[in-house]
Amino acid sequence: MVSKKGKRKMFATLKFILASQLKRSQSARNLSGFTLIELLVAIIIAALVITPLLGFAIDILQTDRREQAKATTEQELQAALDYIARDLQQAVYIYDEQGLTEINNTGLNAATRSGIRNQIPPMAGTTGCDNTTTTCQPILVFWKRQHLDRQQVGNLNIASLTRNDGTYDDAFIYSLVGYYLIEENNGLWSDETARIGRFEIRDGIRNPNATATRTEGTTTVKYDLLPSQGFSNFDLSVSGSNLGQKLNQWTKHPDSYNTNVNILVDYIDQNAPTPTCPVGMSPTQSASDLEGGFYACVNTPDNTIAQVYLRGNALARIQQDTDNVDRDEASTYFPTATMQIQRKGFLNID
Repeated sequence: MVSKKGKRKMFATLKFILASQLKRSQSARNLSGFTLIELLVAIIIAALVITPLLGFAIDILQTDRREQAKATTEQELQAALDYIARDLQQAVYIYDEQGLTEINNTGLNAATRSGIRNQIPPMAGTTGCDNTTTTCQPILVFWKRQHLDRQQVGNLNIASLTRNDGTYDDAFIYSLVGYYLIEENNGLWSDETARIGRFEIRDGIRNPNATATRTEGTTTVKYDLLPSQGFSNFDLSVSGSNLGQKLNQWTKHPDSYNTNVNILVDYIDQNAPTPTCPVGMSPTQSASDLEGGFYACVNTPDNTIAQVYLRGNALARIQQDTDNVDRDEASTYFPTATMQIQRKGFLNID
């Protein structure tokens, strides 16, 4: 049996253990975390601080995106305009509105009211611009005298231009070049904008000793470098005012074109501006026929100078449905570029 003294000692020990456990439990409860009210207050404070910061960060990102879209569009417009200018400087004749909108050699005044509309794409169709693509519209079409340097001639291995020492002579050929406003994208280009396409067919280099041949009318012609399919030369025996009449009566070779209309630049605005041409110049397409932000003016009757106008659509890079956007209010997102170019090419008339 346990004595009274032993019992008192055992109860004292148990009391000590229980008191220690209660203190430890209370301390654990005091350090276990926040109350619900404390958590709610913390969340509200965090939201008040973080929300403006997030909005500020998003605004910075959106501003950077807009500025990048504008800068990219401006750079692409200028690059395209520079390319067209270099091309156009080699021109020997630039078609005006009559040349681009009249059907070739039809009607009562076929000789004086004639054009090449049905001789070039889209009416005489090719890949990228055919008669089913109603919004493939010729804007700037011209003949140019193209220089082939010795390296190009050598790469083409043109026998008639080979020297005795194995080097090559330069050569000049005539090309018909067209720049088009195109709206269909075929899934490859932007949905909300138009684009500019380029088409070119060139002459060949004749050599009576060559093996490559092409039938031209009733004659078989031999070539070191065959012309592009559909290419037909024009009468080089005329100049001055008669040249325009001859070129407006130009007809293609019976062969179908196999030259693609290649895209030069995308994100051209689809909304057509009213053409504004300098004094003495007229647009190559009437305002009612224009489909988008690419047009050209030509001085008539000389057809020696062209002014090219481009308007891009940077807004389409960052949002959809830009058709109803006011172009004047949002002009910074619709950058423009214009340049006036005088042709420097000349006809080599024997």
